[in-house]
Amino acid sequence: MKKNSLVFIAGLSPLIPCSSRFGYGLLIALEVWFLFFASILANKVSEMLAVKKSSFAFNLLFVVACASLYSVIVSALFPIAEFTLRFYIFFTSFSYILFLCVTDYRENYQSFSLISFYSVFIILFSLLRELLLQGSLSFLIPTGFFVFRLIPEKLLIFTFLGSQIGTFFLLAIIVWIYFSIKKSKLISFMES
Repeated sequence: MKKNSLVFIAGLSPLIPCSSRFGYGLLIALEVWFLFFASILANKVSEMLAVKKSSFAFNLLFVVACASLYSVIVSALFPIAEFTLRFYIFFTSFSYILFLCVTDYRENYQSFSLISFYSVFIILFSLLRELLLQGSLSFLIPTGFFVFRLIPEKLLIFTFLGSQIGTFFLLAIIVWIYFSIKKSKLISFMES
C-alpha cells in the first residue's frame, strides 16, 4: 500500500508546473481522458490480436502515439499552450496514475471513479492555484489566454500558495487530507 501511495503522489508531480493556469489544467484533464480511452482501446486491440508477450510494449506505444496525436491537435488549436505543455503531454502517457485508472476500470466493472476523481482534481487544483497566485481565471485562445480578473491584486494575500514552492505545500496538504479521509482518522505527519 505504501508503494502505491508513493507512486500515486509521484504521479501528481506534473500538477506543479502545468497547473499554473486554469486553461492548462483543462487541457491536461482532457488529455487524461483521451489517453484513458486510448489505453482501453489498446488493451482491446492487443486482446483481439492475441498479443501476449509484447502487449505492454504495444499498449505503451499506442498510448504514446495517441499523446502525439493529442499534441498535434492542441498545437493546431492552441500553439502557445502546446509549446508550454509539450513535455507534460508526453509525460502523461507514461503516468502510473493512468495505468491505475485503466486497471480500476477493468477490475471494477467499467468504473470511471478514479479517472473522474483525477481529472476533476486536476481542474480544481488548477483553478485554486490560479486564483491564489493571480486572482484570475484564464481560458485558452489560439493567441494565448483570455483572462478574467476575479480578485483585485491588493487582496491577493495567499500568493505564496500559488507559487511553485507553495504548490508543493498545497499539494501536500491536499494529499494529507485525502489520505486522512480515506483512513477515517487524522494522519500524523510523523507517522511512518
